[in-house]
Amino acid sequence: MKTWDSNWSKSNWRMYDNYWAGAKKACAELGMSLPDKSQLISIYEEREKNPSLGIPSGFFWSAFEYDARDAARVNLYNGHVLSDHKNGNSSKVMCVGD
Repeated sequence: MKTWDSNWSKSNWRMYDNYWAGAKKACAELGMSLPDKSQLISIYEEREKNPSLGIPSGFFWSAFEYDARDAARVNLYNGHVLSDHKNGNSSKVMCVGD
């Protein structure tokens, strides 16, 4: 089982603009995965505490699927969790590792 590394800011992270399926694929190709909602909220909280980390704002895909059509995304500007069509390209990707 993968666990969230609370020291994530010390490791490498990447961003890609993509659809949800492409986002999952991009992370898998890096040996990483899409973060779940709680991981993205933790990233938002860390961004708020320490702006010097350079974590960008905007909407980021999460691994959480509401159904076959929609997945969750988290706004790292305000921490809000929203639903979006998986084929939408309005969200960015931040991959996380073990």
